[in-house]
Amino acid sequence: METEKDKKEHKERSLEELIEENKNLNALIQNVPGGVMCCSADMDNGLELLEYSDGFLKLLGYTAEELKEKYDNKFRSIIYEEDWEATAKSVGEQMSRGSTKKIEYRVKCGDGTLKMIYDQGQLVRRNGYDVYYCILSDVTEQRAVTEALRLSLERHQIIMEQTRDIIFEWDVEKDSVMWSDNWKEKFGYQAFSTNVEQELLENGHIYPEDRETLMQLYYKLVGNATYEETEIRIQRIDGVFIWCRIRASLQLGASGDKKKVIGVIIDIDNERQEAEKLKERAEKDALTGVYNKGTVQMLGDQYLSKMKRGEMAAFFMIDIDDFKYINDVYGHLSGDVILAEIAAGLKRIFRSGDIIGRIGGDEFAVIMKDIREVDAVERKAQEVIGIFNHLLEEDKYTFSSSIGIAFVPKHGYAFETMYKKADIALYKAKAEGKNTWRFYEEGLKMESSIGNGYSTQRKADNSEEMWQGEAGIVSYIFSSLYESEDVRRGIEDILNIVGTQFGVSRAYIFEDTEDGEATYNTFEWCREGIGPQKEELQGVPGSVLGDYYSNFNANGLLYCRDIRELDEPLRELLEKQGIKSMLQCLIMDKGEKKGFVGFDECETNRLWTKQQIDTLSVISQVISVFLRKERAQEALCRLVQGMPAEAAEDKQCMSH
Repeated sequence: METEKDKKEHKERSLEELIEENKNLNALIQNVPGGVMCCSADMDNGLELLEYSDGFLKLLGYTAEELKEKYDNKFRSIIYEEDWEATAKSVGEQMSRGSTKKIEYRVKCGDGTLKMIYDQGQLVRRNGYDVYYCILSDVTEQRAVTEALRLSLERHQIIMEQTRDIIFEWDVEKDSVMWSDNWKEKFGYQAFSTNVEQELLENGHIYPEDRETLMQLYYKLVGNATYEETEIRIQRIDGVFIWCRIRASLQLGASGDKKKVIGVIIDIDNERQEAEKLKERAEKDALTGVYNKGTVQMLGDQYLSKMKRGEMAAFFMIDIDDFKYINDVYGHLSGDVILAEIAAGLKRIFRSGDIIGRIGGDEFAVIMKDIREVDAVERKAQEVIGIFNHLLEEDKYTFSSSIGIAFVPKHGYAFETMYKKADIALYKAKAEGKNTWRFYEEGLKMESSIGNGYSTQRKADNSEEMWQGEAGIVSYIFSSLYESEDVRRGIEDILNIVGTQFGVSRAYIFEDTEDGEATYNTFEWCREGIGPQKEELQGVPGSVLGDYYSNFNANGLLYCRDIRELDEPLRELLEKQGIKSMLQCLIMDKGEKKGFVGFDECETNRLWTKQQIDTLSVISQVISVFLRKERAQEALCRLVQGMPAEAAEDKQCMSH
C-alpha cells in the first residue's frame, strides 16, 4: 500500500517530469523555423495573441512591448488590410470542413515592409475557449520566384501564341518531343511525339532528298553539338512540300548529361521561292527558260571536270537554219515564240539531268550526259531535227536546223575545246545542205566546212506585193470610216472584211466603262461555224480580268500563238471561248488604256507574219480613233439632252 511519503515523492517526480517536458516543448517551439503562436479564434475580437515564440517576434520584427503598445496584441491588426477579407473567408471555408487551416497572407513587419506568410494552424479547445495553434513561415522569396516563373511562362505562352513559328522541346533521354500548337495549324496533322530517330528516318512527310540533311542535324545534337541550323522541306496535309528552317539548341544538365533540345521551325517557303526566282533569273535565258550561255559553261565545266574513267558524254551545238528569214517574214515577236517552242521541245526530248542552254540568238547547246553508245546520240540528233521539221507544218513552211556533235572524252574534256569542235561539226552540217547533223572529225577546220550554200539567205516570196495589198486594205478602211454616216455600222463591216481577208475565226472589240470597273464586248464578227461570244461577255468585272493590260507589250500588242502557255485564270477564260491563238491591239485614249481590238483563231495555233501583225495593228489604231470619236459624240449628245452623267456607263450605251 502506497504511503503518504510515496505519494509525495511520486508527485514531486511527476512535476519534475512535466517541467522537463515543458522545457523540451518550449525548446522545440523556439527552434521551429519561422514562428509559433497561439491566438484566440474569435475574429471579432481581433485574434488576440495568447502566446508566441521568439521566432514569431523575429519573423515579424517586433518586440513583445511593441506588439502590446502598437497592436494591443491583436494579430488581425498585423495582417495586411487588403488581404484580410480573403483570409477570413478562406479560414471560414476550411473550418467548415475540419479543424485545420492552411492559408497565405501578407503581414506588416516592424521595419515597414510586407512579408508573405504561410500559416498552418490547428483549432483546439483550451480552458473553455477556441484557440488556434499556428506555425508561421516566411515564403516571400519563394512566392516572388514562383510569380517570376509564372510571368515568364505567361510571356512564353504569349510569344508562342503570337508567333507563327513552331516551337518544339525534345527530351533526349526520354526520347519524347512536345510541339507548339502551330505545328498542326501549319501542316494540318499531329506531329510524332516519341521514337524520334525512327520517325526522322521513316517519316513520309519529310522530302526524300532532305532526309539525310535532317539526320545529320539529329546526330550532331545527339553528339553534344550546342547549336545547329538547317533547311528542309516538310509536307502539308494537302500534299504540298514547303521549305522550313530548323534552329535547335542543346541544354545540358548540371553533370553534363544530355537533357533537352529546344528549337524552332520557321516557314521560309516564300523566302526560298524568291531566292530560287532570283537564281533562275541569273541562270536562265528569260525568253526560253533554258540556261543562258554563262550557266551552260559553268555547269558544263563542273560536270566535265568530274567525269570518271569510262564515262562518255556528247556536246550538241544546234543552230536554226535561215532564222533571219523567220524574223523578216514573221517578225521578231513570232521569232521569239519559235525560240521558246524550240527550247520547250529540247527539254521534252532530253533528260532532266542533261544541260540545255541558249548560247546565242538562234543557237542552242546541249550536254548529253552518261552516253552508253553512239547510236543513242544519233537517235537523239534525229529527234532534234524532228522538232524543227514539225514546227510550222500548219503554215506549210519547212523549218529546219543543223547540228554539230563532239564527244567527251574522245575529242577532249575542257568546255571550250568541246564548244569549238562541236561548232566546227555544226558548220560542216550547214555546208552539206542543212537540216542534218554531223559528228566532229579530227583534222576538220572551220573554213573547210563552209560552202557557198551556207551564206545564201532565203527571201520572202512576193513580200512587197503582199505588203502593197495589205496597205491597200488599211487605206480602204480609213476611207470607209471617214466617209461613213453610221460609224457603228461601218465598224461592223470593217471587222467582217478584215476577218475574211486575214482568215481569222473571230474579230471583235472590247471597250471599258469610263470608270474602268468593267468591260463590254461591243462588236463581234465570227466566221461561219464559229460560235459567237458577245452575249456572254457583257459587263465583265475588272476583278474577273485582273490586271489584264499587263499582258500587252510596250507596242500595245498581246500575241499568243498557243494560249496553253498562259497562266490561270486567263488561260481558262480564253479556253471557254474556244480560242487557240490570238492577237489583240490596245485602244488608247489620251494615254489611257480603254479596251482592245482582237482577232482569234479557234482551229489552229496560228503563227502571224510580221506584215500581218503590223497591218492588223494599224487597222486597230484606225478603228480605235473613229470609235473613240463616236463615243465622244454620244457623250456630248447625252449632255445636251440633259441625261445624267451616270448614263455614260450604262450597258445600253455600250452595246449594239
